[in-house]
Amino acid sequence: KPGTSVKTVDIRPVRSPSSVPLASSSTADYIVYVEGLASHAFSGVYSVTLDRDLEYRLHVPESATLSNPAPLLVWFVEKGLTAKDGMALWRDRIGAEVAIAVIEPPYRATQPDLSEGGQWFWPNSFSGDGGAIVSATDRIWAYLARTHPIDPDRVCVAGEGTGAVLAAATSVFGARIQPTAIAFDPARYAALKDIPLPLGRGTLSDRRLTVVGDEAAAEWWTSELNSYRALGMAATYEDIGSLVQSRDATQERMLRNALGLMSGGTPDASE
Repeated sequence: KPGTSVKTVDIRPVRSPSSVPLASSSTADYIVYVEGLASHAFSGVYSVTLDRDLEYRLHVPESATLSNPAPLLVWFVEKGLTAKDGMALWRDRIGAEVAIAVIEPPYRATQPDLSEGGQWFWPNSFSGDGGAIVSATDRIWAYLARTHPIDPDRVCVAGEGTGAVLAAATSVFGARIQPTAIAFDPARYAALKDIPLPLGRGTLSDRRLTVVGDEAAAEWWTSELNSYRALGMAATYEDIGSLVQSRDATQERMLRNALGLMSGGTPDASE
């Protein structure tokens, strides 16, 4: 039929259509993100998608008011730990000045010492697990910003180990939250390649990411951060090097700088 106008539509099932990062380019005229509730009829295996809660612990300092809002730290714990552990780590050190939200790893797993601890994602599942956590963190941030006296211009998303990978992912792929992010000694970071980057030069120009790692990881991260810089992000890599002996003090110093706080005193040997 000469003269017929044809348009094509690329339909992509995702966990959260309202906050999914823009994926790679399509040959279609339109891309439609829909909520993925079941597998395709021709996939050979039937399945349905189940929602699950992503829990978090919250601390807001008593001094925070609408006229004097507190900065916010969103913390992703290392694999094997829980949100309770993460809150214990930071509340006594900066809780008098900072609101703290510690995300609970969604899975329970037996650790090498046979204790039960948190797990962020499973092998070959980062795209689904990580994407869902980033989307949920966006929603946590949106809720806290609306209901608590939090300064939206002083938000830091950070974590260590596998939690650091989620902190980095949130800084790159988060739709609502636009934080300063710090990833301390990230582990299993190659999983980030499973999620396509947002499209468009300058897409990440309002975000900052600092990765703190060892020399062995520097080459991989240099390449990855260059991809983020091409989208406008201020992304840097710091070699942990000799900082291993003062890990806790280094983390606190960097978080204080990111949150716009005065530097804390250096603890003496007894402390």
